[in-house]
Amino acid sequence: VYEIEDGATVLLDTLTNKNMIFSQPLNIKSKDDSSVITNGTITLTAAASGSVIDGLTFDYTGASNLITLADGISDVTVSNNIIKFNSTGRYAAAIAAANWEYSPISNMKIVSNKIDVICENAEAYAIDVAGGWGQKTVTDSLISQNNITIQANGMAEAIYVCSASNFNITENNITATSEAGASYGIAADNSDNIGITGNTIDSTSKQAAYGIAN
Repeated sequence: VYEIEDGATVLLDTLTNKNMIFSQPLNIKSKDDSSVITNGTITLTAAASGSVIDGLTFDYTGASNLITLADGISDVTVSNNIIKFNSTGRYAAAIAAANWEYSPISNMKIVSNKIDVICENAEAYAIDVAGGWGQKTVTDSLISQNNITIQANGMAEAIYVCSASNFNITENNITATSEAGASYGIAADNSDNIGITGNTIDSTSKQAAYGIAN
């Protein structure tokens, strides 16, 4: 446990097998262009509202979510990261905003990331935003200008948004491929006021392929 001031900049060097949890607002950046986080994860708790994760490089193989934005977080930005995500589990995501406890998530921006996902075992997600079912608990947020490639043996979902409102998904470049399940470029479920514009999507599946399912 390290003690630093709120709003400080944290520079991450090359790290291996480090699962990091941040519980205060911080600017989390890469020390330099050669720094790589290998098989390590980052979780931002609600107390980390106001944080920025920017310019990191990840090379991850495992069954957990790589970047997790936890219940109740707000005013958070995930931007300009390079992510290589080899998922070995089920339902894992490169970037996940989890809201199962119904604490609102708001003013979240996931922008200008390069995300490559491979999952040979089951279904996988590049960006998974899951609000509390039956309630619109993820609000006023943006997913934009990301470059996403996802390939899964089961269901492949590049961007999935559930139980959200006042949410924009714009100008993303997406390639989604599934060998034995459905492929989705963008899927929005149990949501309203979702703006989906200007995205470029290539969705391919032997079973069922969807560019946008809303």
